[in-house]
Amino acid sequence: MATSQGGTTETCITLYQRYLADCLLLAEPVEAKMVKKNAGKYTLIDDMLFRHGYTHPALACISGDQCVRVMVELHEGICGSHIGG
Repeated sequence: MATSQGGTTETCITLYQRYLADCLLLAEPVEAKMVKKNAGKYTLIDDMLFRHGYTHPALACISGDQCVRVMVELHEGICGSHIGG
C-alpha cells in the first residue's frame, strides 16, 4: 500500500496515524472503511503507532529503514547464533 504523493511515501502506518491523530481518511471509500474498522486495534503514543490486543503487549509499528535494521539485528546480531525452532 505504499503510494507516493508529493514526494512522501504513504503506508498503512501513516494512514492509521493520520486517522488517530487528526481523524483524516482517504477519499477512497473502501480503504477509509477499513481504516475506521481497524483503528481500535491501534494507539498513538508520542506520535508512534502501536498495535495492541488482549493477549499480547503493545507492538510498535515500523517501516522502511527501521524494518531493515530490526531484520539485520535479528539475523546477524544478538540472535544470530541461535539455531533451532
